[in-house]
Amino acid sequence: MLTIKDSDISHSLASVMTVVNSGTMEIVSGSITGCGDSFHPTLYNNRSQSVLTLTGGSITNTADGYAIYNESGTVNLGEATYSESYNIPSAE
Repeated sequence: MLTIKDSDISHSLASVMTVVNSGTMEIVSGSITGCGDSFHPTLYNNRSQSVLTLTGGSITNTADGYAIYNESGTVNLGEATYSESYNIPSAE
């Protein structure tokens, strides 16, 4: 399990995903910021066993793309849980 706390991660290229989650990740505080197009989200949750939990902090895409693309895993955002393929514009 990877826990992100009090960290700021950013990327400034449009053709690159900032973070790829293939396991279990929890974001407690801090931020992940990217500027990807519609094919390059800021955070890509890419396997059926992948679990992303956001209990604090933020994930942002400063361009036209998505903050989170969940291909087949699970994304927990506060009260909402997404377990199907889903594009999430922003998350806090």
